[in-house]
Amino acid sequence: CVLLGNMQAVGPDEQTYSATPQTLSAKLAFSEVAATGGGCSLGDISAAFLNAPLPEEDQVCITLPEAFGGGQKLLVKSLYGLRAAPLLWQKHLHKYLVSDGWRASLKDSCAYTKKVAGRWLKLIVYVDDVLVWGGTQFQCDSEVDKILARFKGKRQKPVVNGSVREWTWLAAQYRVDDATHT
Repeated sequence: CVLLGNMQAVGPDEQTYSATPQTLSAKLAFSEVAATGGGCSLGDISAAFLNAPLPEEDQVCITLPEAFGGGQKLLVKSLYGLRAAPLLWQKHLHKYLVSDGWRASLKDSCAYTKKVAGRWLKLIVYVDDVLVWGGTQFQCDSEVDKILARFKGKRQKPVVNGSVREWTWLAAQYRVDDATHT
């Protein structure tokens, strides 16, 4: 049994990381929102890693503290602290997005596109955050809400001051002025 995720043995060919979007992808997203005045919606998935099932060969046996009844239990879902948790989550979310009609980018493993009512929506995933843009505000919000309904989370609304919308994402501030398209 493995007691701590950081004590797990890692094979030489085992990948344990989760991809992150290219910085340029986020900059292009907000640049397009500014240029078109289109919609943009951000979502934050709560406890994302807990959604991913553990493959049988990766299941982990844990020892519970006495306060929780003691004994040993088999984990069947990913858990923060397991080495493979980020990658398992990314694969699980990818499977869902593809089943919902999103097409994965060939250039950026965190980017997707989907045609909705004649408009191409774009999506970027950063671990447990999703950014959708490219359509109307309603279309973007609807797609994020659908993802958050499946995985539980909340939408991050922009700070709005007149025609200016501001978001914080990937530790950066993004500001779009809908009046000047900048």
